[in-house]
Amino acid sequence: MLAAEVIPLMRPDSEVVQTIGVVSALHEDRVTVQASGRSLSARRALSCLVEPAIDDRVWLVGQPGAYFIASVLERPSTTSVQLGLDGDVRLAARQGRLQMVAAQGIELVTPKELNLVADEFSLRAGRGRLLVDQLHCLGQRLLAELEQVKLLGRWFDSALERVSQRVKRSYRVVEEMDQVRSEQIHYQANKNLYLHGQNALMSAKDLVKVDAGQIHIG
Repeated sequence: MLAAEVIPLMRPDSEVVQTIGVVSALHEDRVTVQASGRSLSARRALSCLVEPAIDDRVWLVGQPGAYFIASVLERPSTTSVQLGLDGDVRLAARQGRLQMVAAQGIELVTPKELNLVADEFSLRAGRGRLLVDQLHCLGQRLLAELEQVKLLGRWFDSALERVSQRVKRSYRVVEEMDQVRSEQIHYQANKNLYLHGQNALMSAKDLVKVDAGQIHIG
């Protein structure tokens, strides 16, 4: 077997230097740090999650030609702290729970896909807004307990095998046409049944039957 060739990142004959400096310029993949009266070009170490900003005091470690920012020590300004990593990142709590707490709010932003996978999901909020262009929901059962429901829309289509409703009072206003097509229609009122219109038409192909104790026409 061929032995793997080891390419050192730093020259072994150079002395390792560590110092404290101030960030003076930001570049695409490097940072310029003023330390010991010199301008040193350095990269952010993988373990340094905080992205440096101008005027940050940083801890610089390395050898000539290969300096790394090991840590951001101090930021004199009130600029927000940004954690930056390249490539895929996984945050794992192998034992116990993972909790994120923020006093002012939490935002999750991605230009692509956001997946939430859990055995049980709970959401609690004083107020909520859901803005979705298209919503596709799949499930076995929906149970909702609400004080008040209000829906506004232009179209509402549903295809169900069975619909059962139980209400105390029901009011419906149809401005134009109300059409029902069914194999059988059964209306039952315990007291009074009113049918009223400017014109009332009733027709049947085989039989029309009117049965009552009294029948008044006219």
